[in-house]
Amino acid sequence: MAAESKTKPATNGMTNGNGKGAFKGSKLLEAIRNMVSSANNMERELGGLPDLEKLMESEKRLRLEVEEKNEEIDAVKKDRDDALAAKDQEVELTKKEADEKVRLIQEEADTKVRLIQEETDTKVSQLKVELDTEKEARRVLIEGFEERVGVHNQTKAESTAVSQKLADAQQDLQKKEEEAEAARQRVAELQQLSEKSSTQIESLTDEKEKMAREKTLLAADLQQREAELTVLDGELRQLHKDVGVNLLHDYEDRELARFRREIDAFAEESRGLVTEFFKEPDNSLNTVSLPHQLDYLKRVPIPKSGSTPDLRCLVAQAVIAKFLRSHIFQPFFLPQDIHHAGADVLEYLSEDVQRATIFRCQILAACDRNDSAKAVAAQAKDEVYRELCAFVPATKYLPLQQRLTRFFEAGVKMWAELQRSKQLVLCEDLEDEDIEEIDEGQRPRMWDEYGARSKLAAGGPGDVCATLFPQVVMEESEDTINVIHPGVGLWSDQTVVIAASQAMAKGQQNGRVNGDARPGTQRRRSSSSAPSGRS
Repeated sequence: MAAESKTKPATNGMTNGNGKGAFKGSKLLEAIRNMVSSANNMERELGGLPDLEKLMESEKRLRLEVEEKNEEIDAVKKDRDDALAAKDQEVELTKKEADEKVRLIQEEADTKVRLIQEETDTKVSQLKVELDTEKEARRVLIEGFEERVGVHNQTKAESTAVSQKLADAQQDLQKKEEEAEAARQRVAELQQLSEKSSTQIESLTDEKEKMAREKTLLAADLQQREAELTVLDGELRQLHKDVGVNLLHDYEDRELARFRREIDAFAEESRGLVTEFFKEPDNSLNTVSLPHQLDYLKRVPIPKSGSTPDLRCLVAQAVIAKFLRSHIFQPFFLPQDIHHAGADVLEYLSEDVQRATIFRCQILAACDRNDSAKAVAAQAKDEVYRELCAFVPATKYLPLQQRLTRFFEAGVKMWAELQRSKQLVLCEDLEDEDIEEIDEGQRPRMWDEYGARSKLAAGGPGDVCATLFPQVVMEESEDTINVIHPGVGLWSDQTVVIAASQAMAKGQQNGRVNGDARPGTQRRRSSSSAPSGRS
């Protein structure tokens, strides 16, 4: 459930009886007083701070540009290397193939020409021998024509066959010469291809040199941008250190659940403290007058004189809740005499979340350096003890002070973590809440030692008339809050309130116009160890 939340500075607390803060003379007090005195100049001073959001955007933009340049260089380098490797492999393979083919063709052509030449020479030699033989035969035939007519015819046929063989050999030789010419043309083509590949290699070499020059320029640009980024990183870290941004944390659901458990336990500790010290049945305490003049108890029917254990517990619980709200559960631990000024500055800057955050960080850092938390806890203890010491026997004065000291120091330790939330954590009183508009699960709780609620009582379902433990909320946005602890309230229709109202009315009827409480009519309530009321 989301509900609107406003910062409500605590103005109802009791001041120090001496009229002076517990920190007068300390360096923290002087520093923060100077800061408050110059609150009117805060806008101008905060306006001079560097724009944290712009610096962070610039850092992101430069980081993205560096990553893009790195990716671009890697891609260009990879493409270049792949192209050069592919071209080198292609050229090498082509040259090897061309050389091998030229060598094979040359060897084949030489072998064929040599074989053909040898074969032709052999055939020519044979033909010459045959021609010589034929001439010799003709001569013999001329000398013995008649005797060699048959032999002459046979020799003529053989001569024709030899001539045919010679013609066939010449045709075969011509064919081999044509094949050798084709091989020479193929070699020329391969040489042209090799020259073309060499040209491509030269072009790739030029492109490689161009890429190398571009790489050098990109590397120089990248180095320059990295130097700029280093400077900006240093400035950003220094700015974070100056404004104390690292003090704040973005708490997750797991941490918020832990805070809820710790605040629940702290509320129960407050409840147990009140029951232990103020539910004292000593009749001598029934004459103690309760502080009916307190604004935060104006809705509770408190008699002007006398008291009962239940009313003393109720008032003590409300007083502790009030000083938790005004001293401990605050955006920072400051002395009360200057706390309101710091809260006013924070309220003034509330619409500018970034400047308000810077202001919070600076105050938190100053408080850490001066260990003001312990002093604030001591001041809260003194104020509460001053209000409540009359409600306990004298034998319990010292134990009460010791217990209050431990209680408020534990509260300071717990709340210090919540002060460091990026989302502002606030503390609210419950009297002004419109209960009907709040979901049942986030409505204020009640403690059953003050009696059950009675919806049949006069006045209807009742409202919260006093805060017994403050409500804790976290501002998630301008219009929404996250309820960390719903708080504990005293309801107008709870038994103790109705009984007090009836006692006052009865006292007035009997002439006791002050509505004095009757010591012997108090009602006993459940133990402080009983479970808390509905949540």
